[in-house]
Amino acid sequence: MKTIFKTLTLSITILTSTSLFSSCQKNNDTALLDQERNNHSTESHVAFVSTAQLTSNEISGLVFMKEEEKLARDVYSALYKKWESRIFSNITLSENTHMNEVISLIKYYNIADTTVLAEGVFQNAELQVLYTQLVAKGSTSIAEAFTTGALIEDLDIKDLTEFISKTTNTNIINVFTQIRSGSYNHINSFVSQLTSLGITYIPTYISQTEFDTIIAAGSSGSGSRGNGPGKYGRR
Repeated sequence: MKTIFKTLTLSITILTSTSLFSSCQKNNDTALLDQERNNHSTESHVAFVSTAQLTSNEISGLVFMKEEEKLARDVYSALYKKWESRIFSNITLSENTHMNEVISLIKYYNIADTTVLAEGVFQNAELQVLYTQLVAKGSTSIAEAFTTGALIEDLDIKDLTEFISKTTNTNIINVFTQIRSGSYNHINSFVSQLTSLGITYIPTYISQTEFDTIIAAGSSGSGSRGNGPGKYGRR
């Protein structure tokens, strides 16, 4: 009888601990989802202005960023299907908005390449390989999924900053600056998840100094979500 009682008590303890863990994870997911919804709702369409025609480098930059934003969207979509963590479903929506913003700019300049292929399929061969690698990496564990998310935003910030530094086109600068602000928010969300798991993310593409600045600003709630030259504005 004592053995049965001990077994029953142990079972109840395990069930209670599991329920508490699930509840904490759900609450954490809900808080991050609310944060991302707020970030997504503050994103607005950038008004385009009349400029000179684009250079060939600017055109290729727009076409590349269209697919890089699609890469982020498609990877997050795949990871949501794998892990059902709502942070991925919500950031997928934001990345879709970013991709469409770039497409709107491509259309504004009458560039023919507005094609968006099926999920997980890319015109750019390097991005095609990267997609496969990132989905595989993020599918091994939920921790690797969050690390993959941070890595994607890390890369996105680096590429956007480089393109911004190489153009004087006002429309490209404004659109890419707004998208980069979204990436600041996203990397903060993924790093927050990793921190809750006791994992420290080390940036791969941007400098540690820039990364620390982004995280500090996000933690204090002072990161820019807009298009203007705020703390995360134009460099």
